[in-house]
Amino acid sequence: MTVGASSVNLLVVASPDTPELSVLQKLPPGCNIVATGQTLTDLRHLSKEQWSSVDVMLNCGVGKNAGKRENVQAFWPRLTGLKWLHSASAGLEHLLFPELVEGPVTLTNAKGVYSHSLAEYALTCCSWFAKDFPRLMAAKSNHQWDPYDVEELRRKTLGVIGFGDIGRATAALAKAFKMNVIALRRNTSLSEKEKSEGIVSKIYSPDQLNELVAASDYVVVATPYTPATHQLINAAAIAAMKPTGVLINVGRGKCIDEAALIEGERPGSDSRQVYLQLLP
Repeated sequence: MTVGASSVNLLVVASPDTPELSVLQKLPPGCNIVATGQTLTDLRHLSKEQWSSVDVMLNCGVGKNAGKRENVQAFWPRLTGLKWLHSASAGLEHLLFPELVEGPVTLTNAKGVYSHSLAEYALTCCSWFAKDFPRLMAAKSNHQWDPYDVEELRRKTLGVIGFGDIGRATAALAKAFKMNVIALRRNTSLSEKEKSEGIVSKIYSPDQLNELVAASDYVVVATPYTPATHQLINAAAIAAMKPTGVLINVGRGKCIDEAALIEGERPGSDSRQVYLQLLP
């Protein structure tokens, strides 16, 4: 496959029942879908020539409809002409295997696609706790409408850990709520654009993680999963949070030390108590 090629042969790795496959009907002329399937059994009808003709592989779908690493790896020896693998996910750690990492095939992802929806989810979580929605729902169920105090997000501090696409989108939305936004990333300097936008008041370096969470009323974790972010939110970070702090993870689960999080909630724990509730 080359830029300007007259035709491209595409293999779609997903269940044929995947709803988002409908958008492939809008592919331009010259883009030929060789087949759609999840397993070698699904694609058993393909000849050796058809396998070798594939230029591009699209791995997509969610949950049971998603293409899996073990299936892509099983296809790999047959895809002798493959040039490009695109994943419809933002994260890639679930897809990587040695032949892909060490080989010449270009790998791309859907960076930025989920930023706005996850930012809205993160601010919904903040409002969930600020407005005590569990109490409101209980009142609705019990038909008891006693007044109660709620908090505003305005003037509260949101700490964003991982200031990439998702983190920046979350920060921008939080600023619309008039929250004070601080963030953590490797580069602690604000660009001229960031200064003019006025969204973030301060950038912390990774070694200042505990300082950031201690200063935050709400902490949003929006990091990818890498060796450097494995259990990034550990016992020390959890202990440094405010007693009423709320931790919201829209990144990868392995970025949180779940055992330390649970331990921090136990009475008598050495960790400082962290206000933790789970959304239903």
